Parts: sequence; structure tokens; C-alpha cells
Amino acid sequence: MIELGISKVADTGEYRVYYRLNGVDDEGKAYYTDDRRDAANTLVSILNRLESQGEGAVIAPYRMTYAVLEQEGYGNLLGSRG
Repeated sequence: MIELGISKVADTGEYRVYYRLNGVDDEGKAYYTDDRRDAANTLVSILNRLESQGEGAVIAPYRMTYAVLEQEGYGNLLGSRG
């Protein structure tokens, strides 16, 4: 299972869009940005690309991921994927 989420790096304040396959973080596919909107747009773009390729992905059910997506207008995606 592929899980996508957003976390915030304490040391730098950057947002990190992460990609986990079967619970294992793939740092090579992580995306870092200092812009919350960019993080949300990137996660949604990855999610849509994976779905168009026939790969299922879920949005990580964590507070930071949900907060960023809701704040950037993607609240409709929460709970509807996976």
C-alpha cells in the first residue's frame, strides 16, 4: 500500500511530502518545500498521478496532513481515497 502525507521538519520549518510503500519511507521520493500550498498541491498531484496509473494510494491519517490539505482547500479528499 502506498501512503502519502505531509509532515513539518522541526529543524528547518519546511514541509515534507512523504511517500511510504508498505510502511517504509522512501526518502528518494520525498519532496521538501517551505510553502504549505506547494506541499498540498504536490501531494494531490502525486495522488492523481498514481491513480491514473492504476496504483492505489491513501492519504496518511495524521493531523498535519489533514490540516494542510483542509487549509489549502482539499478537505473534500479526506476520507474519500484509499
